[in-house]
Amino acid sequence: MPTAHRVACFTTALAIATPLALVMFKDGPLTRETWAKGLGSAASLALLAAVLFGEDGP
Repeated sequence: MPTAHRVACFTTALAIATPLALVMFKDGPLTRETWAKGLGSAASLALLAAVLFGEDGP
């Protein structure tokens, strides 16, 4: 079960990583494929950050 701190870490990391990932995959106009790649990468980075930096609950 995710703790509140891990959810906060995930949300913060997702908010930071999404624009960065969209810029990284942008090679023209933003298409559905670009959004999918960007959000997939951002979500995986955010999940990693939540696991590494989130605190365990009781």
